[in-house]
Amino acid sequence: MYCIHLSFDGVAQDGNFQNQLTGCLAPSEKAEYNAMTSAPRGPCTKGTRQEILEKLMAWAEGDTDHPIFWMNGMAGTGKTTIAYSFCLQLLEKQMLGASFFSSRSEGETADPGHVLPTIAYQLARHSPEFSAALRKSLKAEEDSGCTPSESQFRKLILSPARTSRSAFGQKHLVVVCDGLDECRDLSQISKILSLLIQHAVDLPIKFYISSRPEADITARFTGANSKHHKKFLLHNVEEHFLRRDLGLFLHYRFAEIRSEKSISEEGWPSEDQLNQLLDLSGQLFIYAATACLFIADPRIQSPGSTQKALRDILSYSASNPTPGNEASYRELDALYRIVLSSALHNDEENEVLKNVLHLITTAQTPLSQTAIAELLQINISSILLERTLSSLQSVISVPANHSQPIQIFHASFPDFLSDPIRSKEYHHAPKESHSILANKCLEYLKGHLVENICGLQDKNVHVSQATIAGNISEALQYACMYWITHYLEASDKDTLHELMNKFFKKWVLQWTECMSLLGRLDIVVKMLRNLERAQFVDAKIRQLAGDTRRVTSLAPVREYMDCFNTIRDHPLEIYYSALFWLPKKSIIREFYPQEIPWKLLGGVGNVWECYDHVIQAKGSIYCIALSADGQQVVSGSSDSTIRIWNVETGEEEKKLEGHSHWVRSVAFSADGQRVVSGSSDKTIRIWNVETGEEEKKLEGHSDWRVVSGSDDKTIRIWNAETGEEEKKLEGHSDLVRSVAFSADGQRVVSGSDDKTIRIWNVETGEEEKKLEGHSDWVRSVAFSADGQRVVSGSSDKTIRIWNVGTGEEEKKLDQHSQSAANEQKIATDVSHYLHDHQCLFMCLCLCLPLNAPSPPSAHSLLPSTPPHSHFQVNNSLTRSPLIPHPHLIEHGHGASRCLKWKKEKAKEMENWIIDNIV
Repeated sequence: MYCIHLSFDGVAQDGNFQNQLTGCLAPSEKAEYNAMTSAPRGPCTKGTRQEILEKLMAWAEGDTDHPIFWMNGMAGTGKTTIAYSFCLQLLEKQMLGASFFSSRSEGETADPGHVLPTIAYQLARHSPEFSAALRKSLKAEEDSGCTPSESQFRKLILSPARTSRSAFGQKHLVVVCDGLDECRDLSQISKILSLLIQHAVDLPIKFYISSRPEADITARFTGANSKHHKKFLLHNVEEHFLRRDLGLFLHYRFAEIRSEKSISEEGWPSEDQLNQLLDLSGQLFIYAATACLFIADPRIQSPGSTQKALRDILSYSASNPTPGNEASYRELDALYRIVLSSALHNDEENEVLKNVLHLITTAQTPLSQTAIAELLQINISSILLERTLSSLQSVISVPANHSQPIQIFHASFPDFLSDPIRSKEYHHAPKESHSILANKCLEYLKGHLVENICGLQDKNVHVSQATIAGNISEALQYACMYWITHYLEASDKDTLHELMNKFFKKWVLQWTECMSLLGRLDIVVKMLRNLERAQFVDAKIRQLAGDTRRVTSLAPVREYMDCFNTIRDHPLEIYYSALFWLPKKSIIREFYPQEIPWKLLGGVGNVWECYDHVIQAKGSIYCIALSADGQQVVSGSSDSTIRIWNVETGEEEKKLEGHSHWVRSVAFSADGQRVVSGSSDKTIRIWNVETGEEEKKLEGHSDWRVVSGSDDKTIRIWNAETGEEEKKLEGHSDLVRSVAFSADGQRVVSGSDDKTIRIWNVETGEEEKKLEGHSDWVRSVAFSADGQRVVSGSSDKTIRIWNVGTGEEEKKLDQHSQSAANEQKIATDVSHYLHDHQCLFMCLCLCLPLNAPSPPSAHSLLPSTPPHSHFQVNNSLTRSPLIPHPHLIEHGHGASRCLKWKKEKAKEMENWIIDNIV
């Protein structure tokens, strides 16, 4: 098989297995309802919410028509405490199957990717039968044609639940999910809910969902989707029930406060004060809870001051609604303003308060008191920081242990601060917060990054985690990880410009070392790539980011070193090997000349090559393909393997084994979840990208089809579900080198050694167009995204672009000389052409004959690794805004430019080295 393309339309509990599940599923421990979190969860106050909990238990025990219950309520109405109490009641009756409580302040619980694995893990822990079925499902072949979410749902929930149905009997287990609206990607949550709604009626499991009425979630529970679920609007609870429950809560909390503050007055607060507080609380339990925390402030020692705190709340006027403000939050907003007002004292404390609020509301991960103090450059024992944090204890959780993270109690507080209408003078614009954090991170890095931060005596020695933790503080880790994130979101980048320039001139190598020690060198490459691509960032900063990224991920001398892997395994090599081979005009070389101890007489180019990576492989590389998101490359080679590589880092992510002969062609599915391969062993195989397992083998040369071309001069279209051949397309008079589907799956284009390109109708199998013009083998073909054009690459050293409707050649790109500069020019010309015609080609293979002349030079000789054992990820096309991802130049069998040398060239190379270097 020379070419291929893929198209989509549309047991007793085993402790070892539980350990395997933990490793395989990576469940979120903090998502379980009773998990220890820094902002503790808890049940409803005794005697409250009784009618609601009775309704929920009646549904759980008896309602077989509605397997889903959606508790819908606005922020602060007590959804989490109800869900917690419901879990306790279900547990008592042995009906709790699993729980997933999400919170913005607990990072892992806000990741939609954790939802289904965590639920599956807990169900397996609860039920031996489900555990055994899950074990079987994880080993089974994947259903073809599924989206990633659907595939995960079927494998982890649907299949094992159906298989173990009999073990559940008449009693349904209940899965309780709370706060899904606080997950980071609501579109993913929406997909999960759609799958639950679609399949819940077939499962022996019920699902309780509580959330705010966010649009992505509400849409799933309306219209045609409402047949099999119950809906309860928490904010529409009858007023007398809600007021009664709030009253019980306040009586309970004030009894605690009286005891804590030694207030002997049984009549405090008065009935009138309680009624006023109930009026202000409205429908929001969070108001009552926050008010009680404010009144119980540990800084307030005397009973009189505690009583005054209550009077301050009641006297604060919130009777005039602000235009545009949601009336239901008016009183809560007033309370938050009281909290912040009471925290303000003098200018020095106010500045600290402002910075603390910026930090805790905008930090990408929760920070400890120690880390906050270091980033703000405040002494950890300073009374100033202690007073500031204590003044906010009604809205944030401040652990006694200073190394534990500080958490925000409720999502309504950062929402309040970020809304200028609600927060008024206390408004914290998110972009302003990012500016402050970017500044604090860069200033901290400036003062704490040093070369050889762990004090190693030998740069090749292994560094223990204890040594790393002892030398790289939490604050330094945070600043290293997120300074670029904050900079890209910052409102005022001009004020950061000088700091950014200094960072790249003085500390960027130390930062890279630090990130390598933390095992996050891949993040360095990705972050620098994001900075490099940000068009709103100063051009000089983008150039610095690009140069640094190449230092960490690309080595000019490809045969002798792999920069990324070298720095990853030996962090101090960033000061040695990485710098030694930099191009002469590299900005980083100019910034760090003192770090380069030797002078290289020859072999170093003036500028960076046009490609981004050289990925080393074993055996001849016959084919490559880029995933639709541009994050992965798949290659097929003469060692009978398929390998999947990370585009950013060049690391091998998966090795797929099964073919018994050369792999001639590979392609990704549109969603990037599968790879299809064609081999000289006369088979086509479909692989799961995530697991690396073979899912299907097609032998003989859905809506899911595979097209293949072969040296038997035919093109065949296969049904990937059945493995059967659907069409055999004949017409070429020589072997078929390349095939591709159009985006709509209606046409196939093929390129052949007979020097022609042909366009075929998939349904009829008839040839629609024969495109002639190439004077040598046609090695690569592809459709434009709109299906209106075809691009072809040939051994005649030209790229041609054809009009599909007329069959006419629209453009001819020729003069493929052997220099990298000319190659880059051609690639750029194609880029501009594609931009002008609004086309997007995911992969363009530029192929040249083996006997193409290639005069030796310092530029072309030193990178002498035989190109059939590597390929390049090319960045020359990324200048077009329509092509945001790196593209590929294939250096395949008999097709390389100047890097594939025949044995007879060895003497010429040797003579040149003697003349120019030795």
